[in-house]
Amino acid sequence: MEVSDLMLLLRSKLRDNDFSKLKYSDNELLDCLEKQLNKLSAQFNLNIREYIIKAGQVELKLHEASLNFVCAKINNKNLPLKTYEWVIKNNPNFLCIFQKTPFCYGISAKVDCDVFVYVNIETKLSDDLGILNSISKEALIYGSLIDIFSNEPSERSLEKINFYNAMYRDCLNNLTMLLNNQREAKNLRTNFVLV
Repeated sequence: MEVSDLMLLLRSKLRDNDFSKLKYSDNELLDCLEKQLNKLSAQFNLNIREYIIKAGQVELKLHEASLNFVCAKINNKNLPLKTYEWVIKNNPNFLCIFQKTPFCYGISAKVDCDVFVYVNIETKLSDDLGILNSISKEALIYGSLIDIFSNEPSERSLEKINFYNAMYRDCLNNLTMLLNNQREAKNLRTNFVLV
């Protein structure tokens, strides 16, 4: 399935099929789908990447925004995560990691070995969505529908939101079971998890 197919599916659920006068632009739908993809990615840690702060360096610059921090290790020991404000205020005498911006992490002191940082990274929709299973595709669609109808203040929109919320929760429960089963079997089949 491609992004255009996913957008057509979303349009059909919205009953926005008259291409001469579309109610929602392609960019609106794409933004909604990417927002939901990142929400799922953050919730289920689906796009974890490993980065290295080389010995002697104190900063890690990312090309994509960080959704959430997973862990940082030095010599197989976890480093504590602190806020940037806390590090500036307290000037710690121990090694810790902090997030300056969504694109930049730092450590509190130079070290003579590599620091491995694991971060869940923002995801962009690509042309090929073959990596998404049918459950996650449904969750993307239902989550996007909830977002779209949340911006339309009407009684009918509230009814649709309640209906799609129930469908979305079912998809999330099924996705949780699927991912747990795959993780227990050590057979996680998604291109998003990079270890």
